[in-house]
Amino acid sequence: KSKVHKPIIKTVSIENTHLASGGSIVPFNSIKSLSKIVREHDLKLHVDGARIWHAIQEDKNNMNYGDYCDSLTFCFSKALGAPIGSMLLGSKEFIKEAREYRKKLGGGMRQVGVIASMAKTALESRESILEDHLKAKKVYDFLKVKINNEKIQSIVYKGTNMIFLNIKNAEDPTKLLDIFYTESINAGLIGEKSIRLVFHKDIAPTDIEKICEKLVHSSSKF
Repeated sequence: KSKVHKPIIKTVSIENTHLASGGSIVPFNSIKSLSKIVREHDLKLHVDGARIWHAIQEDKNNMNYGDYCDSLTFCFSKALGAPIGSMLLGSKEFIKEAREYRKKLGGGMRQVGVIASMAKTALESRESILEDHLKAKKVYDFLKVKINNEKIQSIVYKGTNMIFLNIKNAEDPTKLLDIFYTESINAGLIGEKSIRLVFHKDIAPTDIEKICEKLVHSSSKF
């Protein structure tokens, strides 16, 4: 049959961890199964791993993504906490081609040793990622008991460093964000009705109790 009206699929891309589903971890066995299907159809598999270290730190026995994907990206700032930087991984031929495209598009930097040094330090201290998961879990456990506001439809935590507050009405999330800001809590809007709280290495474990109190107090004013 003619495929003239069909898109030509060359690559399948999957994100891990998966933001749209609450920052959840895609099981490594699912990556392996997807890889098998992709290769059976002579396609390429790309893993968008901006936050992949959250998944790896929870399951250190499954780090050999390179055996199952053709390319992978990860971020040195998200999760790891470096000020800047990302990395692209793939075969020698693929990276050579990527560098050529980067040059054509005007990419490239000079004197990047200091950036690489910060990225290396962040990578070597990645054990702190699990502490971020514990911080988020403690706050989630507190909020689901203490927050009682009919405007907040649900509180979602999927096991990494993010909590989502799903708000009933689209006009309300920005109001709650403004209240958070007055309490020195920075949060972000995802879509029209979800507020995202992200826990990172610059939040001390000793701050968690105060954060819980401020979140509950803010929601009572909302």
